[in-house]
Amino acid sequence: MCLDCVRWENSTYWSSKLTRNVSLLSYNEWAQDFVARFKFRGDVVLAKAFEQELKRMYARNFNQHLIVPIPLSEKRMIERGFNQSEVLARCIRTNITDVLVRIIHEEKTSKKLRWQRVAGRSRPFEVTNQKSVMSKNVVLVDDIYTTGATVRKAATVLLEAGATSVSSMTLFRS
Repeated sequence: MCLDCVRWENSTYWSSKLTRNVSLLSYNEWAQDFVARFKFRGDVVLAKAFEQELKRMYARNFNQHLIVPIPLSEKRMIERGFNQSEVLARCIRTNITDVLVRIIHEEKTSKKLRWQRVAGRSRPFEVTNQKSVMSKNVVLVDDIYTTGATVRKAATVLLEAGATSVSSMTLFRS
């Protein structure tokens, strides 16, 4: 387990929310450039470069898990024009489950310091279809795992809605 995961598990509030996270690559200078082009400049086709590896990672670690992308707020979706997490999720499998909505628009996590990400207990997500997640193992898909705050907030509402377990897979891990 990484140091972040150990810290989360030592928290009485956040303990046992996320089973695990698996990331394809480390977030380095090259990854920063990739994310800038893919996520912020809208070069969506770049995700195809990782399609086979994402499929293999899913099959190896989360086969038969319900695939749920991390949603964007309505405002962020309008700004960007696409959800990068959904694009990555559709690289794995075309039939994904959109059972989460982001009900609170928050400042970009890339603009927050680590302690601000970890300290926040906001509940920005809501489950739209409880029956879809009831008694299911869920894997959240996101582009970058920095501190794990986003996926843990999403995992919290999914577990409350009846999911058996929630894990996450990300393209990059910083």
